[in-house]
Amino acid sequence: MNTLDILYENKVQYGTFLERKIRITENYTIVVGPKLSGKSYLIYDYLKLQNFIDINNIKILVIENYDYSFTLPNVSSIILSCSYYKYIDGFSFLKVMPLDFEEYLSFDIKHQNTINSSNNFLKYGNIAELINYIDINKLNRNSEIISLSYKNETIYKIFELLIKNSAQIKSAFWLFTSLKKEMKISKDFFYKTIKI
Repeated sequence: MNTLDILYENKVQYGTFLERKIRITENYTIVVGPKLSGKSYLIYDYLKLQNFIDINNIKILVIENYDYSFTLPNVSSIILSCSYYKYIDGFSFLKVMPLDFEEYLSFDIKHQNTINSSNNFLKYGNIAELINYIDINKLNRNSEIISLSYKNETIYKIFELLIKNSAQIKSAFWLFTSLKKEMKISKDFFYKTIKI
């Protein structure tokens, strides 16, 4: 309970929020998406709109990184942020993905040129956080994000191999044999992973 008191006393700090095309509209919502796609910001935006938070009459529960491991209490509104979807009766589903190009353009105030924005979108990706980084920091942060997303070393190596060969025509078998030279990996696991 002490932890809850501390969290309640300290206001959530977040940067400038720009409107997305999607928003939380239902009282019971599971927000799902990959790391850094904007789940937290959508939740913060939802919380910011709630008048009752200002007067400390809490009627909403928000749990980030919910893992479905405990029963939820009975409150007026619950927002869950998860890395994967699992059906819970009474909850709507909202999938959050990184920015599409139209959203990217609205976030990218630095490049008022569609061609430059398009090049950066393709080169560095569509995570909103990266838009205002300088180029070298974008590359470093992208590497960190990929490392966070693939904690399993084998899956990370497969992903790295796919990225390095993405502009080339290579068979799955060729990719498998080239990775097999670097590490021990089963053919079934490799094919299953690249299919995902």
